[in-house]
Amino acid sequence: MNETAGPVYDIKARLVRNSLISLREIAGPLYYGLLQDSLMDRFKHELPPDSDDLVASSYEVARLTAATYTALNPNLAFIFFRNMGAHTANQYFFHPAFQELASLLADRPQSEQLLVGLQAISRMQILSSAIRATIKQEGRFVYYELQPCPYCALIEDGKVPVCYMVSEFLQVVCRKLLDRTVQVKEETCMKMGAASCRFVLWT
Repeated sequence: MNETAGPVYDIKARLVRNSLISLREIAGPLYYGLLQDSLMDRFKHELPPDSDDLVASSYEVARLTAATYTALNPNLAFIFFRNMGAHTANQYFFHPAFQELASLLADRPQSEQLLVGLQAISRMQILSSAIRATIKQEGRFVYYELQPCPYCALIEDGKVPVCYMVSEFLQVVCRKLLDRTVQVKEETCMKMGAASCRFVLWT
């Protein structure tokens, strides 16, 4: 594994918990070895709490996703990443702040809902206060730019975008907030040499 994760910052317990639940569902007997490889074997017997406590570093999260990407076949790795994004989106949607946001968006014109929703999600600092999201709208498309990305920093395959977990999180949570289908595509990925991981969303 190429150890170039960049600056290290803290990650919230809720994200780590959802990551490990998703990994446990997919990895089977590889689960405990992947925890050890990612320096997270302290969670072997008890998952992190469902809270905003800071329980792991971005380096450990990057090791977890890279080790999983390497150890599992591509289809299983894809399912793990997508499940992690969906678990996180479903969990956050039931928090009061997201329920309030859904009510707020219902009163906005449809053409503004996606942009306003993503701006509000960014202000919530779901993953870490160290992660910056830049959001802008061009016509019917809204661009969500994440930097730094805690997921792809140590994945060595740089041929295609790999941040499926962010794509799935954005797709699921925006669909729930707007009550309609939202399409998401990762356009650029830091793993491929880009300055940020950039996603385009549209309805």
